Amino acid sequence: MTLPSRRSLITGAAAVACAAALPAAASAAMSAEVTLAVYLRATPTWGAVRLHVIPQGALVSLTGRTSGGWNEVVHLGRTGWVASIYLVPAAGAATPTDETTLHVWLRATPSWSAARIVVVPAGESVARTGRVSGAWVEVQWQGRTGWIADDYLRPLATTAAADTRLTASTVLHRTFTSGDQSSVYHVWADGIDWSTPVGVLFYLDGDYFTRSTSRMHNPTAAPLADIAAEANRRNLVCIAVDTPDVYRTGLGYTWWKDKARTSAYFRAFAAHMTRTYRLAADRQWLYGYSGGAEIITISLMAQEQDAWGFAGGGAVILAGGGVPATYSETRLTPAFRALRATWVVGSEDTAGETYPQTWSALGAATAGHRFYADRGFTRARLDVLPGLGHHDYDLAGVLQASLDAAGVTRRR
Repeated sequence: MTLPSRRSLITGAAAVACAAALPAAASAAMSAEVTLAVYLRATPTWGAVRLHVIPQGALVSLTGRTSGGWNEVVHLGRTGWVASIYLVPAAGAATPTDETTLHVWLRATPSWSAARIVVVPAGESVARTGRVSGAWVEVQWQGRTGWIADDYLRPLATTAAADTRLTASTVLHRTFTSGDQSSVYHVWADGIDWSTPVGVLFYLDGDYFTRSTSRMHNPTAAPLADIAAEANRRNLVCIAVDTPDVYRTGLGYTWWKDKARTSAYFRAFAAHMTRTYRLAADRQWLYGYSGGAEIITISLMAQEQDAWGFAGGGAVILAGGGVPATYSETRLTPAFRALRATWVVGSEDTAGETYPQTWSALGAATAGHRFYADRGFTRARLDVLPGLGHHDYDLAGVLQASLDAAGVTRRR
């Protein structure tokens, strides 16, 4: 048998250029059809080992895992990866459907200035493809695919989309894209009581050099799994999102180096997640460790504080959280100024404990706390833990103590 070359696969992609990436609904249906002969690959990359060829029209089972435009599938008992552009929902697979709230343009790209394809009248049903970009959602309507701002869509109560929130549980290794930035995220919603207001804990991790040693890329292990369990016990959905920034020599992957871009990405991500899960605006928590703590204080608390609708909650700022270079109160709401901001740092977490070697988490936390306390953040507090260095923290324990102190009740 002659195996398809990569060139033939790329050429084949042109034949389906009008098809969107596999809709999220297909993941719920757990099956998809391959649109042309493709390789099943060992990992989600074009250079990965080829396991075998999946014939055109074959059905594959979806595991639910995705990675940067690839879906993990099972075919003939073997598990591997296929590029999402070569997959479509299997016949009969349900597609989540939304309704337009007013007459709106279907646009070619996720931008107000993008080319207009057609007007979608108010009250029309549209099918989400699963792709999002900032506040925009890619949808299909009457055979056309394009983008509509999420604010102009509402779920149809009779469709599977309306039930997604009620059955939400742990969803790992998903990808969110905003503009030209993209990163992986994980959602834990085990045991959440959706009949009552549901809050959220957004977790931002520290810098790392390799994905194999990153907490964000090992979400089933401690401490991420323990952090998530602690949040879920208090009816907070736990959402951990990785930095979208590129690798930088000597620094690795960070949230803080290109803070203007990464913070804009996070704000778009938080707004999207808040809408998707209809999360209570007054039960929102940020939790950052090291570099993740830094982006909270040097950007998220310092500018555009109302960007994703925060109306109450707090921030747990562990092993970092310094003074912002730029601070603005133009969009600072009374609710944001009243957030419970708790800096937690070890007494030995000083220069030489981590990279950059000259940086002191203790110095950053002390200065950051003082900066915000001086600007009227009346609930700001600083807890210094004796004898602890940068790698000695119990991340779940710190979260538990902070939420207990804030009166966020454990329900189980």
